[in-house]
Amino acid sequence: MSRPVRRGRWLLAGGLLGLALSPDARRVGVTLRARATRIGRRAGDPVDPFRQAPCYAHDRAAAAGAARTEAAR
Repeated sequence: MSRPVRRGRWLLAGGLLGLALSPDARRVGVTLRARATRIGRRAGDPVDPFRQAPCYAHDRAAAAGAARTEAAR
């Protein structure tokens, strides 16, 4: 490789490193990750994970019992 090509590659690598270490890079990275996770989530009932919690087991049992009595009528 010729000397100007090497210098250009080092200059490019240094510029990318400087950009990655800049104070705004972290903020931009956090924003991009937040958008990516928001887009990647499946659309569903936002309350469902709370209903699946163990503290709601009694409510689920009561609802299942009510469903059985409704079907028996």
